[in-house]
Amino acid sequence: MTKTRSKILQLSAGSDLSPGDVCSIRTGESGFGVIKILVIDQHVIHIRKYKNRFSERPYELDPRTLSIGTINDEDGFGVGHLPISASGFASWMPARICRQDVTEEDLEGYQCWLEDQSAVWD
Repeated sequence: MTKTRSKILQLSAGSDLSPGDVCSIRTGESGFGVIKILVIDQHVIHIRKYKNRFSERPYELDPRTLSIGTINDEDGFGVGHLPISASGFASWMPARICRQDVTEEDLEGYQCWLEDQSAVWD
């Protein structure tokens, strides 16, 4: 177990989250959203944030129903790649729903981030 992984385990209330996990997250008072963990770096968790929203925390869902959407969608949109600090991620109170392979397409935004070493959300 790496140092980063143990920090994430501690911050996420004992859950054992890893790349490929699809999780529900708290999105404030408005309910819950869904993310997919793409990569866990030393200090950053890279996720895909879907546009799907739920009034109650989903514990089961078909990943094929998830969508990032577009900025033109009336019901909102997600983000293909979002780098977030471990503490910021833990504050969303993630709960694993299922697991999916991380594809090359999933990692396109992450590869761009690596080239630029852009900002990280907290």
